[in-house]
Amino acid sequence: MGELARWASLQARSNKKAFPGAPICSERNPNTPMANNGSPQHFHSLGETFQCLWDGEFAGFHCNNLIFGYDTSSHLQDRHGIRGPDDLHVLCRFLGCNTMIEKKNLAWHVQANHFGIRYFCNTCNQPFTCTYNLEVHKRICSYRVRRC
Repeated sequence: MGELARWASLQARSNKKAFPGAPICSERNPNTPMANNGSPQHFHSLGETFQCLWDGEFAGFHCNNLIFGYDTSSHLQDRHGIRGPDDLHVLCRFLGCNTMIEKKNLAWHVQANHFGIRYFCNTCNQPFTCTYNLEVHKRICSYRVRRC
């Protein structure tokens, strides 16, 4: 079964609306954090499969490849030609986003904003969009158990 057919099959089995480009989730994780309004926030991890909705050369056409979250950077380089110095400004063409961003931040931008990938504090379960902020938070997390 081709990647797109597999994705379509997964989507057909689910009655939930998918985050654009994100995998179809069959169940809500009981550890999923709650938003201020009490509804569950829906986040994903690097190990999940996502559909790339990078806009192609022709209007209305997308890449549609299935990729793992951790392969985002190499996919953008190999399939979409995102190359050059890290400070090069590039246009995010994911589903009409059109955000200008430095190349070094593009994979993070796609993962955080389009795939909904988050990293969680093991102590308080607070979500973060990047590992650096998570590491800073871990140093000061008020829920951390202190040893004598």
